[in-house]
Amino acid sequence: MKSPLRTSELIGLTCVLLVSLLAALGALGARSILASQHLPIRWVEASGPFERVTAEQIRSTAAALVDGGFFAVDLDQVRLSIEALPWIRSAGVRKRWPDTISIRVLEHEPLAHWGDGQLVSQAGEVFSVDGASQIGGMVRLTGPDGSAPRVVRFLSVLQQNLSATGQDVMTLSLSDRGAWTATLTSGLEIQFGSTDMEARLNRLVIALRRLPEADRRQLLSLDLRYPNGLAARWAQDSAVAQIDETSASLAGGN
Repeated sequence: MKSPLRTSELIGLTCVLLVSLLAALGALGARSILASQHLPIRWVEASGPFERVTAEQIRSTAAALVDGGFFAVDLDQVRLSIEALPWIRSAGVRKRWPDTISIRVLEHEPLAHWGDGQLVSQAGEVFSVDGASQIGGMVRLTGPDGSAPRVVRFLSVLQQNLSATGQDVMTLSLSDRGAWTATLTSGLEIQFGSTDMEARLNRLVIALRRLPEADRRQLLSLDLRYPNGLAARWAQDSAVAQIDETSASLAGGN
C-alpha cells in the first residue's frame, strides 16, 4: 500500500495548486481587459501641417481602430490606415497613458506632375491624389519606373543653371536610354543627350546669355549632343546650324 501523504507534502501540493489557479485567473483577467472596454481610448489627438488634409480626417480614420481599449490598439494598423489617405506621406502613432492616442502626420509636398496623372514630391516620391492632373503651375516630369529621384535632382540642377537666363523649365523627360529632353516656358526645346551633362549645361547657359531677348524668342530648339558645340533651329527657318562652342554669338539659320 502507498503511504499517506505527509502534512508537508499536502501543504506543498496545495501551494502549487493555488499558484496555478492564480496564474490562470491572472491570464483570464488580462484577456478580459484586452477584449473589453476597460481603459477605453477617450482621446485621439492629431497634429501636422494640415495643408491638404484636416485633423478631423485623421481622427475619424483612427477612431474606428481604437475601440478595443488602451492595450488592444494595434498602432501599426492605425499608422497604415492613416498613411493610406491621400496626401499623407507618413504618420507616427503612439499611446499616451491612460486613454490617448497621439498621431503626427507629414504631408507630401508636390513639386511637379509625374507621368500620366500622378505627382512627385521634393523627395522624389511619386504619389496619386484625385484631381492631380488639374493642378496648375507645376513642371511636368517623366521617366522610367524608379527614376523619379534622379529626374527631380536633375530638374533642380537645370533650374539653378537657368536662373541667370530668365528662363524656366516647363517639361523634363528622361528616356529609357538615359537621354534628357527639356522644354522651357518660352517653348524652346532642348536635347541634352545622356553624357557630359555639366559641359552641356555650361554651353546652354552661355548660348542663352549671349543671345538678345528678341532673338531668343525666335529660337525653337537647341541640340547639345555635340562634343564642342550645339545646333540651333529658328522660327524663320527650319534649317539647323551647328555652332562652335567658342562662337561669340549664335549664328542661326535665319
